Amino acid sequence: MESDELIDIDIADLNDMLSKIETSLHIKFTETDNKHVKTFGELCDMIVNKIEGNHVNDCTTQQAFYKVRKAVIATQHWEKNAVKPDTKLAKVFPRKHRRKLVKKFETALGYKTHLLEPKMWLSTFQILATLASMVAIFFSPLYGFTGLALCISSGWITIKLSKELNLVSVQQLVERVTREHYMTIRRNPCTVNRAEIIPQLKELFKADLSLDDHAVRADAPLF
Repeated sequence: MESDELIDIDIADLNDMLSKIETSLHIKFTETDNKHVKTFGELCDMIVNKIEGNHVNDCTTQQAFYKVRKAVIATQHWEKNAVKPDTKLAKVFPRKHRRKLVKKFETALGYKTHLLEPKMWLSTFQILATLASMVAIFFSPLYGFTGLALCISSGWITIKLSKELNLVSVQQLVERVTREHYMTIRRNPCTVNRAEIIPQLKELFKADLSLDDHAVRADAPLF
């Protein structure tokens, strides 16, 4: 469910988002930054000012597409013209060898893409089992902690064996890579197209925190 306001987001999730921004844009937030930033627009302005590099008027998403296509071609020997923005990822990564193909692709690309996830029903079951184990601790600590340990171990195994794609098309994958690895995906990581930064930040917040357009308006409060 999408949130109406950015201020409703849990502070831990917001901190995780800031860490992801640091990684993507090669910047570092200081302890005093929060004292001067109260709205989403002020956060965006601060981030743009922190980014180093000469401004170049080019398209990072286009460059990301070329790198994604190159990685697909290198690992699966596809024809260059066969990889297009609307190409379905289910075709690029057939289910039979999906985990192996995604691993090879990520190695060639140089980034984790977090493309795979467990089946929805299995994730739901594990969440319910974990909650039940936590409640059981109050009545029978032995059974509760045993159940919790089993949930954690089975969850780890489930993630490792996941085969469900959480994106549909190559275009969606390109957009994710651009958001999460903006500086390193660029042809020249010492340059930046500053006009792209705020739109990219909006898409990153919307995608990772399930926000809508209203929540990432310039005057949206952060704290």
